[in-house]
Amino acid sequence: MNKFKIGARLAAGFAVIVLITITLGLYAYTTLGSIQKSATSITTDSLPGVLIIGQIQTAQTRKFSLLLEHLLYNDQANRTRIEAEMERSTAEMAARIEEYEKTIFTPTDRQLFDVLKQARAEDMTAYAEVLNASKRSLNTEDLSLLNS
Repeated sequence: MNKFKIGARLAAGFAVIVLITITLGLYAYTTLGSIQKSATSITTDSLPGVLIIGQIQTAQTRKFSLLLEHLLYNDQANRTRIEAEMERSTAEMAARIEEYEKTIFTPTDRQLFDVLKQARAEDMTAYAEVLNASKRSLNTEDLSLLNS
């Protein structure tokens, strides 16, 4: 490079710096595209699913607390009110589960969702047993069923 004049050396140095800048710019642009795809995936798939699962969990917790209330009351008016609230909670849970199913895109999510549905079916059976025992006012039996 000593054979070149100062102007040629400056031009070559400037060209190298421009090439490095262009290369870094292209790398940054492609990386931003990847970040954009990830952000879109999070906002359109993951967050709505997390929100819905939280709503399902809240409805399930509400239903469990209502079942405990049902065990405590012996008067028919309160029991009828609680049973109606339990039905609303069950309907809300079913709606949220149906809504969540629309957010499933991967086979792993589908597998986990099938496990959730199976567990929910078993849970519904257990709730029905405890509720029927509670309606018969067999509170000791209710509590043993609840603990099993």
